Amino acid sequence: MYTYKQLKILHKIVEAGGFSKAASELYLTQPAVSWQIKSMEEAIGLPLIERYESGLKLTAVGEIVMRHADIIIQQFSNLNTEIEQFKCHHNTSLILAASSIPGEFILPYILNEFKLDHPDVVAKLIIVDSHQVTEHVLTGKSCFGISGYIADHPLLDAIPWKNEHLKLVVSEKHSRKIFDPKQETLIIREIGSGTRNTTEDFLKTIGYSVSDFKEVIEFGSSRACLSAIESGMGLGWLSEYAIQDALQLSKIREMDTKYAIKRSLYIITHKHRKLSKIAQHLIENLVTDL
Repeated sequence: MYTYKQLKILHKIVEAGGFSKAASELYLTQPAVSWQIKSMEEAIGLPLIERYESGLKLTAVGEIVMRHADIIIQQFSNLNTEIEQFKCHHNTSLILAASSIPGEFILPYILNEFKLDHPDVVAKLIIVDSHQVTEHVLTGKSCFGISGYIADHPLLDAIPWKNEHLKLVVSEKHSRKIFDPKQETLIIREIGSGTRNTTEDFLKTIGYSVSDFKEVIEFGSSRACLSAIESGMGLGWLSEYAIQDALQLSKIREMDTKYAIKRSLYIITHKHRKLSKIAQHLIENLVTDL
């Protein structure tokens, strides 16, 4: 017997055009993806994919499976969307997705004040990377999202919310005062993070890329990046909201103010999905409190 998960993996392989890219987009290893397809083929008793040096191609039975997979995946997505819409409209629950900076450093305080005025609201804040914020809004898992990254998607609206700066910071023990990537270890967020996207875009504007650094070390949260920088492991761009305490306690310093990056945080909504009254009210509070 094959599973919904295997149908999704097959669908992603075809969509991405290969096993490696599909594995990356699904946050799986390539061997795990290959094993799932092999198990699916064994369950069916026929091969689904033919591999060539130039790429891959579905077999005849693979085409049949893929055609039904399209329908099943869409129906499952529709089911989730309707359930989440029901939750948003028929009770006082409020499910909000946010990337790490607004989710960890800004929204908890705002939600606390909002709940004081609306004690019956049951709020749930889901903290994920910026790419996943987009997915949560598109699939209806969250009523709306907040992120520093705007996805180019026809079904999404992005309302500018707050401006912030990413500052280039180093440990107070760091000896160099001149920015020279070839001499530095870059501490950076993982792929999919809005902070990483902003940092990479900025590096291009000043003639550099991530590969120009002596070493690059990735971490899965801004707090982990900050701890690494405080320890002297390297330098990196972090949100002003994430580094306030460390700056005041002189654990880190800004290396050079001319390398500060200005960016916006956005409220992300679905164009064709009506928000609940409580979600609309929260968004109104967020916008008017600026």
